[in-house]
Amino acid sequence: MASLTKENRVRPRDGILRSAAPLSESPATDGATTSEFAAARIDARRDWAYLFRFLSTSIPLWAADQVSLLVSAVIAYLVAAPLSGLRLEETFGWTAGLAVLNTLTCWMFGLYPAVGLTTEREIRFSSWSTLVLFVGAALQASWGATAAVTSWLLAGCVANLVIAPYFRRTVRRWMAGYLWWAQPALIFGGGASGAAVYRALEDAPECGLRPIGIIDELSNHWSDESVDPAWYLGPESDAMELARRHGVFWAIVPLQDNAEKDFASRLSRTAGLLPHVAVTFADWTPLALHTAGAKPLLGIPSIQIDEQLLIPMQRLAKRVLDLTLLVLVTPVVFALIAILGVVIKLTSPGPVFFAQERIGYLGERFKVWKLRTMVVDAEQVLKEHLAGDQELSAEWNQFHKLRRDPRVTPIGRFLRKTSLDELPQIWNVIRGDMSFVGPRPYAYYEYEQLLQLAPVVLRVRPGITGLWQISGRNRSTFEERMRIETGYVRDWSPWLDVYILARTIRVVLTCDGAC
Repeated sequence: MASLTKENRVRPRDGILRSAAPLSESPATDGATTSEFAAARIDARRDWAYLFRFLSTSIPLWAADQVSLLVSAVIAYLVAAPLSGLRLEETFGWTAGLAVLNTLTCWMFGLYPAVGLTTEREIRFSSWSTLVLFVGAALQASWGATAAVTSWLLAGCVANLVIAPYFRRTVRRWMAGYLWWAQPALIFGGGASGAAVYRALEDAPECGLRPIGIIDELSNHWSDESVDPAWYLGPESDAMELARRHGVFWAIVPLQDNAEKDFASRLSRTAGLLPHVAVTFADWTPLALHTAGAKPLLGIPSIQIDEQLLIPMQRLAKRVLDLTLLVLVTPVVFALIAILGVVIKLTSPGPVFFAQERIGYLGERFKVWKLRTMVVDAEQVLKEHLAGDQELSAEWNQFHKLRRDPRVTPIGRFLRKTSLDELPQIWNVIRGDMSFVGPRPYAYYEYEQLLQLAPVVLRVRPGITGLWQISGRNRSTFEERMRIETGYVRDWSPWLDVYILARTIRVVLTCDGAC
């Protein structure tokens, strides 16, 4: 029963490795077994273990999809019935059919067991599954059913587009604390690369992959002090035995340290120049054939990396998304700005708005507008405090922000904690200086660092919110921000922007990472 206990963190040796049931009575028995019958018995047990892992990870997500489908059907009925005269009994057969087909479409789009998926990709695949399911049903209904049923199906499609990703994310976070849910994974290769993969998986248990430990040659493993000794399981010669003993079906092979540094250096020098970069593995044909898909380069297996926001059509799609959001939110935002402006004027002398010069698209300077959160003589106050406090000065040099900024007014602290001070930036979005989602608009004194670390960030418009703001915000260093911002430019999609906007609402409501 210990494996059914919900826990927040599980150390590999204290948790999974000791709680996992071995597939054989002892390693010695497995090593001594040579008959074909015994080997077949072991393979059969591995097959059943794999099936168990697949079902244990998939069933909770399948249940989330089915519940979201039912909730969407109910919401659609409550909306469509008063408008079209839809009868409840008309929906029963369709709902049952949708529930069956929902399993098939989700499986076709890779949503079971969906381990290792980013949230953006899960939203994308879930949305496509919903569209195929409901739009297909609506087209069929238009031939033989009433118009009321068709309208109900279309309303259900809209509801499920919103509800299904939320239900899946909620179930993932809930199930992440149970040892039997996630798929165990072995990391092949120690050093900093293996440690980084281990930490990433440990910090995101909801992805469905749980790191068991690292296997590598002992000399390689201990050569890097960044690796926790408790993560080391043994040499690669023990890989199959460890996998069999602990029911592991996932292997993660990070690039070794020297190769990774050379690879990253060459990629960073090239990626920001052109929208498409093909990374070839001419000498690694066995690996590349599995990863290149249908994009070989002159017959050489390759991986293609697309800098999405350097592609004109993608930037156009992003601007269309911005304009759509402007139509929806501008009246509400302008009303909030008016109310907050009155409060600022009554509680602190000075103007309501404050403009800062920032770096925008292609390095051009522009004024970003905010509600004033500081005293009028803010720069002088900052200089006096930094000159008299070395710790504050070090914090400012590292983060370019202060957690307890002496310049901020009482109402300004509230505006910053809720990020409401950034509402006037909607004017920058209207002008085209900014986007709703994008890299942070950096100050001019950060220009040289941007050119050195991430010049591609200057090739896109900055955003009111972004991947960095929802990934730690003030807790991240400048170099960490640059890695996050560059990843956003490379991996952009409308689904990623939708995910960031949804997460921004949560970050604002919880004040997570804000000053």
